[in-house]
Amino acid sequence: GATFIEEGRFNIAKFHEDVSFEYVRWQGRAYFYGARLKEASLDFIGGNENTLGHKTKLFDRDEEIGFDHINFREAKRVRFEHVDLSRASFLRSQIENIDFIDVWWDGPEGYRIYDERKWREKGVDGAGLKLAPTPALADNAGRYSNLPYKVWTVGRDWIRARIINPILEEYRLLKRKDKDELKEIENLYHQLILNYDRRREYEIGGEFYVRENEVRKIRKGLPANALEYIYQWTSHYGQRWARPLAWSLLFFFLFTPFFVKGGWTLSGLFDFSLTIIMPVFRSMRNNLLYLLSAIKSDDLGIGKNLQLLAAFERLLIYYLLSMFLLALRRKFRR
Repeated sequence: GATFIEEGRFNIAKFHEDVSFEYVRWQGRAYFYGARLKEASLDFIGGNENTLGHKTKLFDRDEEIGFDHINFREAKRVRFEHVDLSRASFLRSQIENIDFIDVWWDGPEGYRIYDERKWREKGVDGAGLKLAPTPALADNAGRYSNLPYKVWTVGRDWIRARIINPILEEYRLLKRKDKDELKEIENLYHQLILNYDRRREYEIGGEFYVRENEVRKIRKGLPANALEYIYQWTSHYGQRWARPLAWSLLFFFLFTPFFVKGGWTLSGLFDFSLTIIMPVFRSMRNNLLYLLSAIKSDDLGIGKNLQLLAAFERLLIYYLLSMFLLALRRKFRR
């Protein structure tokens, strides 16, 4: 229940016994840089009710919290419960064995560590990229509605905020040379994945797996990160089972016309009689049989160039289906 009015500095402090920062109020920054735990248990617990009856979050301020260069593995137990970690830095620390219970991270979805945010914001001045504001929603009387969610209208602001600005921002990050720190951030994400998977919170672990891959994609840069982009677009790093399935069906129908004997005719494209319907069904059947390896490309009755295209389709759809099965396995595992 203590209150730190100024900065609370515990840099290089040695904790030899059990220590609890329970219901502590921090009005300034808090630093635990390089602290040694030596078989101690360390608890950071928020959640006591304030005068308004609301539970307060520990570190619920805009000040940075420093847990850098700490080996939490040497502690007997470390627990963060009902703690705001959106401004907490864990750079070059071992955090795999920490119990994170009801905590808040950084980012729009709440699954980004503060160290990544700090790196991303380096080199951006006040005139840096800014997202276009969300268009307000007006009710029938013309007044602005105070809804709990955001509604976007497709227009210039929407395109700029959701498409153009993210592309420009990613291009800026890919050009940066100071990427040494990203390897450490990747390591923190990997530890968080192991942490949450160990506690069977696979969904949260999956969110941090996405962040780990996003950081790796930026660190490797183009063209070395081409595979990461494919992995992202096709399955959201193996976290979305519906996306690769939808891509597979799309490519199946796109490649189906090439399995018609003799190919399509321009006049046939506009003929909806049986002369066009039956070839469609036959080509879909041939395509499916080819993908299932029930028939060979030589038996399709198509030219050599189309046979190469068919081989490319098989490779592409097999990859997408493998991503679908991988994502489905992760979902059932959860």
